[in-house]
Amino acid sequence: MKIISYTNNDSEIKENRKMKIVWLKPAKGQISIGRKLIAERLRDKNIELDMVECSGFRFFKILLEILSSDYDLVIGTTHLGLVLGGLVKIIKKIPFITDFVDEYELLFTKNPGLYPIVLAIVLLEELSLKIADAVIVTPQRMFVKLSRDRVMVFKTNLCIDLDKFLYSGHLEDHARKLLERNGIKQKQPKIIYVGGFSEVYNLDILLESMKYLPDFQLIMIGGGRLENKLNDLKKELNLKNVYFLGYLPNDVVAEVMKLCDVGVTLCEVPRQLKIYEYLATGLRVVVPESVLSSKDFEFAEYCTGTKMDARDVAENIKRALSMPRKRDKMLVRLLEKYSCSRVTEKYARVVRILF
Repeated sequence: MKIISYTNNDSEIKENRKMKIVWLKPAKGQISIGRKLIAERLRDKNIELDMVECSGFRFFKILLEILSSDYDLVIGTTHLGLVLGGLVKIIKKIPFITDFVDEYELLFTKNPGLYPIVLAIVLLEELSLKIADAVIVTPQRMFVKLSRDRVMVFKTNLCIDLDKFLYSGHLEDHARKLLERNGIKQKQPKIIYVGGFSEVYNLDILLESMKYLPDFQLIMIGGGRLENKLNDLKKELNLKNVYFLGYLPNDVVAEVMKLCDVGVTLCEVPRQLKIYEYLATGLRVVVPESVLSSKDFEFAEYCTGTKMDARDVAENIKRALSMPRKRDKMLVRLLEKYSCSRVTEKYARVVRILF
């Protein structure tokens, strides 16, 4: 069980004992660090927090270890963390906050062929939502649905370390040398993708689009279960302009983005951290037309839409590059609500209400 602790040693609570929280989140490695960023900022004087990364193979071992500990409150993030948190709530009868980040549909999309297992997880999540003392929810649709039946429902947003992406950092030279070491040319246009390598991101289409962009370079940061297949596709298409850099620290990712020209995502989900990060660094951004037209997407005027076709993706990357970079005051104001500092305040407030 991987535990990351965040403690304020100067704090005391009633009865001279710190409140202890366990936060159960999915094991996503370095791909999705939003929960970690929030945990690092939960420095309210009453909080001691252990973050536990959950995986299916170690589900019951983690459950037993949590049950044998003396936590005062549990937070569970979709999907396995939410299920595990519900079980802890039932058995230990301690306050439970559900952290609903990802829609159920995404779970089905990411796990084709595992419908019965995924359905069972969703049903357990629904049970966990019913017994939770409070719900912090990101998707607007779920917020509206849950708010109809209960009071302790709080809307929040995904979060990014906004300042790192808005402003130049001390790792700019490091990022520049990293690109040089990987054979990436500074003067040729650079496209960047950051995130997971799974079916939902349609990365096969992105790689195929590079056939039509011989003078562009595609930088891929991240990893996942399709990594080998994407490397095979690169060889099959004989692409010399695609570079896999693997996982990189968030600070370095921010600086690499600032050296690029166009950020791309072909995931058809309106809420994506990578879009906010791309925009914060001043990149032109290409997204699916379905995202651009979604009522939940508030950055349409700052992005270029594309059909889910390799040739069309290539054409719209060219079109995006021909446009001026646009990072005005209105965009910065829109992005501020995704700042980790602001999002963390919501979590701290809910914790204080329950304890």
